[in-house]
Amino acid sequence: MNKKIGLMICLLISISLITACTPSTNIPDELGKGIVVGIAADTPAIAPGQFNNTTGFYIATMTHNGLFRIDAETLQPVPDLVSEWTNISSTIFEFKIHEGIKFHNGEEMTSADIIASFDYVKTFPISANSMRSLVSYEAVDDYTVRINTGFPNSMLLFDLASHPTFIMPKSLIEAEHDFNTDPVGSGPFKASDLKPGDYYKFDAFEDYFDENRASKVASVTLRIIPEGFSRTLALETGEIDFNVSVQPQDIGRMYADPNITVINKPGTQHVMLYLNNELPQFNTVEKRKIISMAIDKEAMMLAAYEGNITPSNAHAPLVFDGSTVNGAAPFDPDGAKTLLDELGIDPATLGFEIIAAIDVWAVQAQVIQDNLAKIGIPVSIVRLDVPATQQRLNSGNYQAAFMGFTQPNLLGFMRLNFHSSNIGTINRVRLNDPAMDALINSAVSETTNVAARTEFLRQAVIMANENAYLIPSHTNMLQRAHNANLVVPEVAATDFPLYLNMVYWND
Repeated sequence: MNKKIGLMICLLISISLITACTPSTNIPDELGKGIVVGIAADTPAIAPGQFNNTTGFYIATMTHNGLFRIDAETLQPVPDLVSEWTNISSTIFEFKIHEGIKFHNGEEMTSADIIASFDYVKTFPISANSMRSLVSYEAVDDYTVRINTGFPNSMLLFDLASHPTFIMPKSLIEAEHDFNTDPVGSGPFKASDLKPGDYYKFDAFEDYFDENRASKVASVTLRIIPEGFSRTLALETGEIDFNVSVQPQDIGRMYADPNITVINKPGTQHVMLYLNNELPQFNTVEKRKIISMAIDKEAMMLAAYEGNITPSNAHAPLVFDGSTVNGAAPFDPDGAKTLLDELGIDPATLGFEIIAAIDVWAVQAQVIQDNLAKIGIPVSIVRLDVPATQQRLNSGNYQAAFMGFTQPNLLGFMRLNFHSSNIGTINRVRLNDPAMDALINSAVSETTNVAARTEFLRQAVIMANENAYLIPSHTNMLQRAHNANLVVPEVAATDFPLYLNMVYWND
């Protein structure tokens, strides 16, 4: 077993070091002018370990680093702060960081900062999932840490690339520094002007440790523009340089503009109507299936996306090996009505409220409202912004809510959404099923047998489909557009990280 793991890790090291050390091409000698990026939503926090949303990750990867990062092309973890690493056994690993890494406050990073950061983020429940891979950890010397996973864990390197394990200065942690108002890290950008709800501005960090991945632009400003067409107009008029969330209706318009370059590729973000399974409307599989069978997803996509997005019945993105529609309830409104009658359920008792944070989700919610009204189930719609919606989802103070979720692999997706240990963070359906936990735990423990891991995950997806824990909507296309003179060399299907440090002007 250990020999197999050793061979696998050696191969990963070789691939990762090649990726990390390959120099960028066509990079200007001097920093280009700044860029302005249009984003759809704000974040309730920007400090590592204190959020679980895309915008927060955009920012954290600008201001901080982890021991690893996710490669934009392969979606696999590659070394970031780490210069070399070794597995001592199937559960014990040593990681050595580069010497001379500077934080934004001028301090040099050491293993003491890594230990302090891990201890610090463990105090935030939202970070618990990533930290579970780190059963124990210790400093070996000034630049080396040892991590014990407790059991063979195929998610360790992915967790070390996630924002809860990003590194902050020990001195500032001990001083109770507010990393939300001043996100001091070691990242390629340092905070310059932060106006939550409006914009976040960052300047290139002149002492960034990795020359190949140092910023190619002088500054980046993230502008929050919730309305999709407003982001389109802002790009067309030059108000922004990069729209990272183009609404599907505008893709054709973007392609027709010679001054704009379009990015349009399959993504991994799965949009779902989360159902609070603890509530009486959703506390049996029969009730959830009645609701699911009555919803016309083709009509949802036509109304919200003009049919440019394909609906999904799977509880996980079908882009991943192991995901499947097997067991999912079909669109069958007559069958839903028959099941209501057979079970003697008063449809009025199944009424619920849908929280919709953005316009297209509100349109989808209206279709659901119309569909369910036909079988007597009343639905109301409430509009909240993304941070407020996420807070309600995480606390369990909701009935149903639209939200997207993305991960670089199926295991991460299933573990976060359906493992009972994540109730109160990402397990928003609040599922507590030992059988589901066992399947996910088995997949995590399969560090070398990919086929076995995939089969455990396939069974977990089928279980989720059969039990209709939520209402799948669709898996997003990754649709972005930017000034034609801007070069965007790294585009991750996961939507984040953005790696804006690699973007540069070509004029």
